[in-house]
Amino acid sequence: MGFTFKNTRSNSSQAAGGRSFRKRSVTSLANEQPAKRSKTEGSDSKKLNNQMKRLMAKDPKKLSFNEATLLSELLTTCCTVERKKVIPKRKGGGALRKSPVDFQNDENRNTKPIKSGRKKKDNLLEQASKKDKIAAKYRNEIFAHSIIANLEIKKILTKTSKATEKDLKLFLKAECSVRNAIKSDPELDGFYVRTCGKLINKTVLNTMADMMDNHMATTRLLWNMPRHEFPVDFHEKFVDFALNVSYTPPKKRIFVEKKLFEKSISTFTDIPGETHRTISLGNTFVYKYTERNVVDVEKYPELHALTEEAERPNNVIRCECCSSGSIKKCWNNPDCFCFQMNLKLRKEQDPKNNKLLTDFSTFDPVFIRERNHFFDTIGFACSENCACGGKCTNNITLLPEKNINKFEIYRKNEIMGFAIRTLNSIPAGTPVMEFTGELMDFDILDNIDQDYAFEIVNEAHNLHETLPNFNKRWSENFKSSLKKQLARPWFVNPKRIGNVARICCHSCQPNMAMVRVFQKGFSPAHCKLLLVTLEDIFPGVELTFDYGPGYLNELKGGCLCERIGCPNTESFGILSRATKKELKQYYALRHHFEYKRYKRIINSTAPASDE
Repeated sequence: MGFTFKNTRSNSSQAAGGRSFRKRSVTSLANEQPAKRSKTEGSDSKKLNNQMKRLMAKDPKKLSFNEATLLSELLTTCCTVERKKVIPKRKGGGALRKSPVDFQNDENRNTKPIKSGRKKKDNLLEQASKKDKIAAKYRNEIFAHSIIANLEIKKILTKTSKATEKDLKLFLKAECSVRNAIKSDPELDGFYVRTCGKLINKTVLNTMADMMDNHMATTRLLWNMPRHEFPVDFHEKFVDFALNVSYTPPKKRIFVEKKLFEKSISTFTDIPGETHRTISLGNTFVYKYTERNVVDVEKYPELHALTEEAERPNNVIRCECCSSGSIKKCWNNPDCFCFQMNLKLRKEQDPKNNKLLTDFSTFDPVFIRERNHFFDTIGFACSENCACGGKCTNNITLLPEKNINKFEIYRKNEIMGFAIRTLNSIPAGTPVMEFTGELMDFDILDNIDQDYAFEIVNEAHNLHETLPNFNKRWSENFKSSLKKQLARPWFVNPKRIGNVARICCHSCQPNMAMVRVFQKGFSPAHCKLLLVTLEDIFPGVELTFDYGPGYLNELKGGCLCERIGCPNTESFGILSRATKKELKQYYALRHHFEYKRYKRIINSTAPASDE
C-alpha cells in the first residue's frame, strides 16, 4: 500500500522525493527482477538510494512529515529486502588470494583476522584516556558494594545536587566505561561483540511489529474497544513518538543516593516543585537485596529438600567440557550435557515458528519470538558446578553477572514511582539483568504481593510432564518429587527481597522481555527470570517490560506509560488501527532517529557519522 502524502507539519508543497518518486512505489522497485530492469529503473533505484542517504543525514527534528514518511518507507524496504552476498573474484582463475593475517593465541576466541600493517583507532577510548581517566574511575566502581545495611527510608540522606552533568557527558562516560570493561576482561574481550546496527535488524523489526499488533488486539478485547474496519496511513503521531523515546531530565534534580542497590547506581527524583525537605520516597527502597532467588525453609520444606536433592552428584546437571582458553566451547558441543538440555528445551518451542526459534548461547543475540514466548521459550545454562565453571558459550547468565552496563534510577511522576534508564547502548538480544525475589506459592501471596510477583511455573505450563523425563539417570522417587513441585504455581516475589530489576516499570511498548533459564537442575528454585532486550536500546532510554494482560485489565484505563501502544493516550484510537506495515515503518524510523542521536553522543559534539 502506498502512502498518501498529506503535509500536516510543513508548508512545503512538494514531498522530499520529488514527483519522479511518487509515481513509483519503493516496494515495487525493490521487488523487480534485476535481469529485467531497464536503464530508467536502474536510475530510479540509484536516485532512491541517494534520496535515502540525504534524508538520513538530515537532522530528525528538521524533517517534514512528508520527508519522515518517505524515509520510513525507504528504511523498511532496505531492512526487509533480501540481498545477495558478494563473492570475491578469483585472480587468474586460481584460488582466492589472502593477505597475511595475525591471529590471537586463544583458539576459542571469536575474533576477525587483523591485517598486518594496519592499525585501527578507537576515538572513544582515546577520549576516555584524555578526560581524567574517566573510564578507569567508573570501572572501579562497577563492583563496589554498599556499606549501608538494613536500609531504613527515614535515614536516607538526601541533598540537592550542586552540579548535575549534562546527559551528553554522562552517556559518554558510561559508554567509555562499558567498552573499557569489556576490553579489560579476558572472558569478554574477543568473545562479546557489542554493536548497535545502523539499520534495525530484520528479525527485530518483524518481532516488534508483531508484538505491538498483538498488544493492540489484546487491549481492544480487554477494554471492549471497537475494531475499526479501515486502517490508517503513516500518521504524524508516529513521527512524534519516534522523536521522543529517551528521557530528558530537568536541569535541577534531587540526588537521593548512589548505592541503594549494592551497586553504583545514582538515584534522582525529578518531580517538579519537590525539594530535599519535602521529598517523600515511601517504601520503594525498603527491602533486602539479593542476587539469587530465596526459598524460605520454614514455609516450604519440601521445595528446600528437593533443591538440595537436585544438587547432589547423581542428580545435578553438569557438563565435563574442558578446553584451553578463557572461554570453553560448550555451545554446539554434542558432548556437553548442558547443551543437550538446551536442545531438548528448544524442541518444546512452538513448531509454528520454526524459522524464529530462540537460542540461548552466551554471546550471540537472544532474539525473542513474537506473541506468547514466555510459555515455551526456555533455556538451560552451564553453571559453576560444571567442568567449564560456567565460563563458556552455553551460559546466558554470564553477561548479567558481569555488571558492565550503567544505569540510573529516577522519578518523574509520583504516581508511577521510580524507573530505571540505561546510560549506555545495549544491543538487541542482550540479557541485561536477572529478576530476583522470594519464591512463594500462590496460596500464600496476598493481594498486594500479587501486583509485584511473577509466575515461573504452574501446571498449565506442562513442565511437570516434560522436564522430569529429560535425564534418564534420575530415580523414580526424585522424578515424582520434581513433578509434584513443578505442578504447583510458584511465583518470584520481589516486594521484600529482590534486586534492581524490581524498579523496571511496565510499558505498552516494552523494550525488554522476560525469559526463563534453568541452571544445575529443573526444580522451581533452579529457574531464573532474565530480562532480555527486544531491540537496540540507546543511552537515556527507560528499561521496561510488559507486565502482561492481567496487569492492564487491573489498571482499567489508568496506565501512565504514555507510549505508542498505551490505551490511555489520545492517539490510541488512531494508532490501534495501524497495519503491520505502518508499525514496521514506525520502528524503522524510530531506530534511525535513536541511532543518529547515539552517534552524536559517542562523537561528543561532532556531527553524526553515517559510516
